[in-house]
Amino acid sequence: MAQRLNAGAMVVAVVAGLFPAAAGAGTSLPDGLTADELIKDAVNAYEAMDYDRALPLLSEAERLPGLSKIVRITILKYRAFILILEGKEILARDAVTVIYDLKPDFELPQTVAPKFRIFFAGVREDYKPKTKPKKAQTDRILTVQPVPPAPAPRVQRTSPPAPEAPNWFVRWWPSWTCLAAGTALAVPGVIIGLDVKSGQDELKNAQRDDAGHIIGMTYDEAKSLQNEADKKGLTSTILLGAGGAVVAAGIALFFVYDGAAPATGRTSVSVSPGTDGRSLLLHLGGGF
Repeated sequence: MAQRLNAGAMVVAVVAGLFPAAAGAGTSLPDGLTADELIKDAVNAYEAMDYDRALPLLSEAERLPGLSKIVRITILKYRAFILILEGKEILARDAVTVIYDLKPDFELPQTVAPKFRIFFAGVREDYKPKTKPKKAQTDRILTVQPVPPAPAPRVQRTSPPAPEAPNWFVRWWPSWTCLAAGTALAVPGVIIGLDVKSGQDELKNAQRDDAGHIIGMTYDEAKSLQNEADKKGLTSTILLGAGGAVVAAGIALFFVYDGAAPATGRTSVSVSPGTDGRSLLLHLGGGF
């Protein structure tokens, strides 16, 4: 009997170690807590960098009825902080956009980390309509003075010799090679980048409820879409950067390398005895 109890305890310990967030979720969300108490626990978990505990607490508080605008903004603010730290910028932008829907003049205090203030400012800049004030039109008087015609240039006509038609492929073959290799790298980068844009659009255009939350998919599915978009975006950036570097190298070689230097028109060969009297020296000469 004792061996069976020990085996059961080991199984529970293994499950709790493999799924700490699930194990903690059952004990960290007791019934009967008010929104202020849930938010307080979430803030404490956020300050302890326990984001897997903080996010469910914020979601539980948001589901309570009768929340004031200030309480909803507080919940969205800390959710945005956590998503920014986790690199989930698309989901973070959704949370910040809802904040500006609730309070268009919302601003973070100066005591908040600059990383968060810069992110919020960027979302707010995209959220506000970008209109430039029209400048008042003023009448200007222009005075035009006639300019005497310039003397006709003297042209000396000469008949230059007809240039030889260069073999472009042979002359700059390293440039063509680099351009072809750069294109081969850039094209997959562009294709992957379009796929990333498609995934981001799917996440941005997902159906949302009145609180601004994505519905029709779970949080884990949205998180998986975000991670997939991040990976593909990194791959696209690497391919485009490598392709651009190779193309730039090809352009540089176009102006530097010249593989078709003009050959000599005449070649002469002469033989003379060496200094030791037992060897011969071969002399090659040429001219244009």
